[in-house]
Amino acid sequence: MHRPAHADWIIVSTLLPQRKAVTAQTSGARMRVAVGLVGVAAFFFVNAAAAEDNEVCVRGSGEAAIDACTHAIASGRYDKRNVAMLYSNRGNQWDRMGQFEKAIADHSVAIQTDPTYAAGYMHRGNAYARHGDYDRAIADQTEALRIDPRDTDVFYNRGYTYSHKGDHERAIADYSAGIVLDPSNARLWGQRCWSRAVLGKQLQEAIDDCTKASSLAPMIPQILGYRGLIYLKLGQFARALDDYEAALTLTKNPNNAEWLYGRGLAKVKSGDSSGGNADIAKAKAIKADIAEDYAKYGLR
Repeated sequence: MHRPAHADWIIVSTLLPQRKAVTAQTSGARMRVAVGLVGVAAFFFVNAAAAEDNEVCVRGSGEAAIDACTHAIASGRYDKRNVAMLYSNRGNQWDRMGQFEKAIADHSVAIQTDPTYAAGYMHRGNAYARHGDYDRAIADQTEALRIDPRDTDVFYNRGYTYSHKGDHERAIADYSAGIVLDPSNARLWGQRCWSRAVLGKQLQEAIDDCTKASSLAPMIPQILGYRGLIYLKLGQFARALDDYEAALTLTKNPNNAEWLYGRGLAKVKSGDSSGGNADIAKAKAIKADIAEDYAKYGLR
């Protein structure tokens, strides 16, 4: 089942405060970056130069970040847990740059360096998932959960992988498990809404999920787009129109074919054939097969 292009993958990196000694503490300030699947990496600052490498390794991008990660790894200042974290950070950077094989190699070294580092498996699973190898991704994400069964990021990741594989029942189960652990996580509510919308079995529950997600993250247009689709399925066209209008108002991309097409359908079914057909024509000009996508959702 096609997923709308506006759904994204995210990475989460964790920076820990500077320490004089190399240790493996686990507290710190979390920085979330919306660039792909959720990933977690952490390390300690040892001195000013190392601090700069560490920060660039996590917060930077491109060759500068790769170089910073490499310098930190080669410094010899870190224990095996922190070295594993540095390799995972560099693996994430390689993946951002489209260097899949190098990303997998670094994540694999992270796992070999510290087999108890759950995020290493999660990172490698994320990389596999981003490149369509969902079975390997799920195997790695499952191992990450075996090591750390309370990591909501991994539940999100594995659910997202199941969703892309088309197994929305298992996706819903993972999102639900994550919600039990972190009921304030808007992404979990939003993606459970989407999987329920695609399955079409629990549409009112899907609306409740999207409404909850929107209350937690009111500026995220994707959630409104998901809910607009559900209202279309339920025949509540005025509400669908409101949600698509709101999503298009919030988005930085007013030419979102999925939402334009959905708004067009809502207008046509509400009696505005002229306005609806204009939206549908614009959506088809952006994405020629958009009608086929909506037909898979049972909407024509």
